[in-house]
Amino acid sequence: MNTASNTAGDTTAVQVVQPSDSSPFINRWIRRIRYWPVVPIIIISALLIAAIFADQLTSFDPEKDDLISRNIPPVWQEGGTSKHLLGTDPLGRDMLTRIIHGARISLLIAAIVLSIGTAFGLLVGLIAGYLGGTFDEVLMRVVDFTFAVPFILVALVTVIVYGQSFALVI
Repeated sequence: MNTASNTAGDTTAVQVVQPSDSSPFINRWIRRIRYWPVVPIIIISALLIAAIFADQLTSFDPEKDDLISRNIPPVWQEGGTSKHLLGTDPLGRDMLTRIIHGARISLLIAAIVLSIGTAFGLLVGLIAGYLGGTFDEVLMRVVDFTFAVPFILVALVTVIVYGQSFALVI
């Protein structure tokens, strides 16, 4: 601790020494973390491109069974081949093809649901903003209720009651 005298010389002050900057390793680590949001964007973009060009990227039908090629392991495991990079399932269907075609369906559902949700939310918000008052209060209670109920529970009960279908998901 360094002490210094003031100009009068009768009192002393404590000089606070600031700690040195972080180590170069930590500074480098922080700089790298700053660019990590780019990684998910790259992954989502690759998934989107793969879903759009699914037919050109894969040479297998995702629903066609090939019992001769059943249970082939992925290419990095013993017995895996470069013909089926992620292997095959018990019915001989190529797993990579199924994942890419599944991404296509998932992205289609997401686009439809986002479009419908945006249009519905915009319409209801405009009406609530225009009318205000009691309608706005009732609408807020409905929104509070929907936020209070767990969505996954509602989804599971809906699937149990109505069964599985593409239209039900939307």
